[in-house]
This record gives sequence, C-alpha cells and structure tokens, in this order.
Amino acid sequence: TDDEDELQLKSAPVNTILSPQHTTYNRDNSIELKKLTASMETMRTSVLQA
Repeated sequence: TDDEDELQLKSAPVNTILSPQHTTYNRDNSIELKKLTASMETMRTSVLQA
C-alpha cells in the first residue's frame, strides 16, 4: 500500500545509519544524535503540554 511505501521511505535513513558499515559514523555522531534526540523529546513534550 501507499502507507507501507511511505513508512519504508521514512525508515530508510535510519536503517542506513544503523547498518554495520556505518558504525564509525555512528560513533562520531552519537553525541550529536543524542543532542538531536533530546531536543526532539523536549519539543514533543512542550507541544503536548501546549
């Protein structure tokens, strides 16, 4: 279905980052990734509270 195709497109970058050949990339960017995740969680919380 279209929904499944859209879901695969959205998850594709995540799968790429998580794939074994990107472990070095992951290590280098884990801090940035944590910052990004934290800011997204903060944003989501503030939106829910609004």
